[in-house]
Amino acid sequence: MAKRIAVIIMSLLIAGCAVDQKAGAPMQTIMDQHIPGSAFDKTEQGYYTAELVLKPRNPVVGAGAGHLIVHNHEAVDTPGLNIRAMLYMSETGLESSKKPVVKDVKKGLYKVSDLHYDVPGVWKLKLEISGPMGSDVVVLSLPEVKKTSDAAPGEDAPIFGIE
Repeated sequence: MAKRIAVIIMSLLIAGCAVDQKAGAPMQTIMDQHIPGSAFDKTEQGYYTAELVLKPRNPVVGAGAGHLIVHNHEAVDTPGLNIRAMLYMSETGLESSKKPVVKDVKKGLYKVSDLHYDVPGVWKLKLEISGPMGSDVVVLSLPEVKKTSDAAPGEDAPIFGIE
């Protein structure tokens, strides 16, 4: 009997060692968009969702900024992430002349500065997000960048009370 128990324990130990301990992608990513009209999508592996609210909301050639909300796959605000950004035009391959900077502000809210649109057209923001869930990538499609502003009054008001 003791021999049989030892064989079972050894079998379980060997099977346990063969299991890949690496975290897999979540089974389902909850999509929780807060601001209508924001650029919003989940990352490629589904670890996070990213929601970008631009300032101004209708970007024009020149400098811009935005606020980024990042949730984990369960739609929980996720602070303390390392986020690298790249602004580019996919149709032409043109990259922005400035590198965007992403700074953790508080509780899953990040400030994105140095969004510099060199020319009018359709721009995308690629975010490489690293954190406890793992590393993942999302590409957000931004509204078409115009030469001049047609912003409504008050559109440039602070978002979430942050300048």
